[in-house]
Amino acid sequence: VWAGAELLGEVPPGTREYYLLARLAAELDAVVPYADLKHFVTREAGSLDRSDDATFCHRLKGRIKAHWVPAIDAVLVGSSAGGGYRLRAVRA
Repeated sequence: VWAGAELLGEVPPGTREYYLLARLAAELDAVVPYADLKHFVTREAGSLDRSDDATFCHRLKGRIKAHWVPAIDAVLVGSSAGGGYRLRAVRA
């Protein structure tokens, strides 16, 4: 995960957290609904989860922050309406 020219951290490929960021990176600066994120992540990771969409996404963001990218809040933000996440495009 980069913020301009600064490396914030690395998320291991193949993890649910990786797929969350990959989906968001496909649409930089666009809000992606929690339901779309959960569907993509569980499909790509081959996992199941019974939590609601927002809780699922918040847990993944929390794991990213705790384990790999402590400064993730600088680039991964929730929408003002609370319906999804947006990965900010940060220019160098």
